[in-house]
Amino acid sequence: PTPTLTPTSTPTPLPPAVFRNPVVALGMLDPGMPFLPGDVFDWNTKSVYLVFDYEGMQEGMPWAVVWRRGGTEIARQEYRWSLADGSSGKRWVVYFEPEGTVLRGGDYTVSLYIEDQLQAEVAFRIRFYVTPTPAP
Repeated sequence: PTPTLTPTSTPTPLPPAVFRNPVVALGMLDPGMPFLPGDVFDWNTKSVYLVFDYEGMQEGMPWAVVWRRGGTEIARQEYRWSLADGSSGKRWVVYFEPEGTVLRGGDYTVSLYIEDQLQAEVAFRIRFYVTPTPAP
């Protein structure tokens, strides 16, 4: 008898995990819908939201968000992905001062990482408070 070759199945490779399309906003409406997105916010801003798309995420995958003001790291949020959030979709995180005070004026950058690899970055500004000049 002639031996027959049985084709072996090659597992389909998983798509690479990515974060993209970061947007900074003052809040969230429906899931994934940023409220008042922008890149310049008033001096009295108490929190900012980062909304981003994700795909190819796997259970337990480490990811992080790093917030910087004037180039100096001011906050780092580190997580492990849960497939309860799905492998693709839209997600948000929020930054605020624990004391509930307004965010300090200046230039900010927020960076998204998957397994210590930079995925996306976006810059924004919080205006400085300017004391009003009294009318003569």
